Amino acid sequence: MNFKKLAVVASLSLMSGSVLAGGVDSNERSKYFRAGYSFLSYEQTGLSDADLGALDVGVGMYFNRNFAVEARLGLGVQDDNIGAVNLDLNAYLGVYARGEIPLANKFSVYGLLGVARVDLGGTPSASSADNDISYGVGAMFAINNKSSIGAEYLMLHDDGPVKLDGFSINYQMKF
Repeated sequence: MNFKKLAVVASLSLMSGSVLAGGVDSNERSKYFRAGYSFLSYEQTGLSDADLGALDVGVGMYFNRNFAVEARLGLGVQDDNIGAVNLDLNAYLGVYARGEIPLANKFSVYGLLGVARVDLGGTPSASSADNDISYGVGAMFAINNKSSIGAEYLMLHDDGPVKLDGFSINYQMKF
């Protein structure tokens, strides 16, 4: 998937949020910031797996109680070796539509669907950047009416012989 397709999907996600939010009281709209750590697994057909780590941050906007759009940036902080190659996640950038269902007063689950650009690097000379559909599921527990903690599974890249996915723990604050 090239950058033009990424831009089109991101634009459609933002527009669909505007459509779904029609008639919503502006008091229900809120912005949020999220930060977390991701434990990622890199798999490639014919090679050993690698464990990578990333710090990620994101911003989003709830259009109503059940729908938000968010953007994320992850920066690799843990690399791993596959044979003689040192593999590292340089960064990833993702744009997501987020559907959320409150299950209790302080607990909710959500699903993510969007696109992500993943930039991997390696030593001695392996490097690649690619866009792909990205999806995930997560759960949030509200500490108070502004702050939540959560856990999430995210598939960042699943194209052909290469797969990059993992779990994260995160903190979210509405503002």
